[in-house]
Amino acid sequence: MTDQATSPSLPASTNPLDELRSRGEMLVVVERQLPSEQSFNWFVRANREELVRRGAIVEIAGRHWYHSARFIETMLAIGAQRLSK
Repeated sequence: MTDQATSPSLPASTNPLDELRSRGEMLVVVERQLPSEQSFNWFVRANREELVRRGAIVEIAGRHWYHSARFIETMLAIGAQRLSK
Protein backbone atom coordinates (compact mmCIF):
# COMPACT_ATOMS: atom_id res chain seq x y z
CA MET A 1 0.00 0.00 0.00
CA THR A 2 1.31 3.44 -0.96
CA ASP A 3 1.37 6.29 1.54
CA GLN A 4 -0.95 8.96 0.12
CA ALA A 5 1.17 11.78 1.56
CA THR A 6 4.19 10.67 -0.47
CA SER A 7 2.42 9.34 -3.55
CA PRO A 8 3.66 11.10 -6.70
CA SER A 9 0.27 10.61 -8.36
CA LEU A 10 -1.73 12.38 -5.63
CA PRO A 11 -0.05 15.31 -3.88
CA ALA A 12 -1.15 15.82 -0.26
CA SER A 13 -2.69 19.20 -1.12
CA THR A 14 -5.22 17.54 -3.47
CA ASN A 15 -6.04 14.57 -1.25
CA PRO A 16 -9.79 14.82 -0.55
CA LEU A 17 -9.30 12.97 2.75
CA ASP A 18 -7.41 16.02 4.04
CA GLU A 19 -10.78 17.76 4.30
CA LEU A 20 -12.00 15.30 6.94
CA ARG A 21 -11.85 16.18 10.63
CA SER A 22 -12.07 14.00 13.71
CA ARG A 23 -14.90 14.60 16.14
CA GLY A 24 -12.59 16.54 18.47
CA GLU A 25 -11.35 18.73 15.62
CA MET A 26 -14.92 19.37 14.49
CA LEU A 27 -15.93 20.43 18.00
CA VAL A 28 -13.31 23.18 17.76
CA VAL A 29 -14.49 24.27 14.29
CA VAL A 30 -18.09 24.84 15.43
CA GLU A 31 -17.49 25.83 19.06
CA ARG A 32 -19.15 29.27 18.64
CA GLN A 33 -22.36 27.81 17.25
CA LEU A 34 -22.40 24.58 19.27
CA PRO A 35 -20.52 25.58 22.43
CA SER A 36 -20.74 22.31 24.32
CA GLU A 37 -20.10 18.69 23.49
CA GLN A 38 -23.73 17.98 24.38
CA SER A 39 -25.04 20.58 21.91
CA PHE A 40 -22.80 19.13 19.18
CA ASN A 41 -24.03 15.60 19.95
CA TRP A 42 -27.66 16.78 19.91
CA PHE A 43 -27.24 18.58 16.57
CA VAL A 44 -25.64 15.51 14.98
CA ARG A 45 -28.33 13.18 16.36
CA ALA A 46 -31.20 15.47 15.36
CA ASN A 47 -29.83 16.07 11.85
CA ARG A 48 -27.94 12.86 11.12
CA GLU A 49 -29.91 11.96 7.99
CA GLU A 50 -29.30 15.35 6.36
CA LEU A 51 -25.64 15.46 7.43
CA VAL A 52 -25.06 12.02 5.88
CA ARG A 53 -27.03 12.87 2.73
CA ARG A 54 -24.90 15.97 2.16
CA GLY A 55 -21.61 14.16 2.83
CA ALA A 56 -20.91 16.12 6.02
CA ILE A 57 -20.38 12.91 8.01
CA VAL A 58 -18.80 9.74 6.65
CA GLU A 59 -17.72 6.50 8.26
CA ILE A 60 -14.31 5.13 7.42
CA ALA A 61 -12.89 2.05 9.15
CA GLY A 62 -15.60 2.23 11.81
CA ARG A 63 -14.90 5.85 12.75
CA HIS A 64 -16.99 8.91 12.01
CA TRP A 65 -15.26 11.70 10.13
CA TYR A 66 -16.60 15.18 9.50
CA HIS A 67 -16.12 17.17 6.30
CA SER A 68 -15.81 20.63 7.82
CA ALA A 69 -17.00 22.70 4.84
CA ARG A 70 -19.98 20.43 4.16
CA PHE A 71 -20.84 20.29 7.86
CA ILE A 72 -20.93 24.08 8.05
CA GLU A 73 -22.93 24.36 4.81
CA THR A 74 -25.41 21.83 6.17
CA MET A 75 -25.69 23.69 9.49
CA LEU A 76 -26.50 26.89 7.59
CA ALA A 77 -29.03 25.15 5.34
CA ILE A 78 -30.79 23.51 8.30
CA GLY A 79 -30.89 26.82 10.17
CA ALA A 80 -32.31 28.68 7.17
CA GLN A 81 -34.88 25.95 6.57
CA ARG A 82 -36.07 26.14 10.18
CA LEU A 83 -36.48 29.91 9.92
CA SER A 84 -38.52 29.65 6.73
CA LYS A 85 -41.16 27.41 8.33
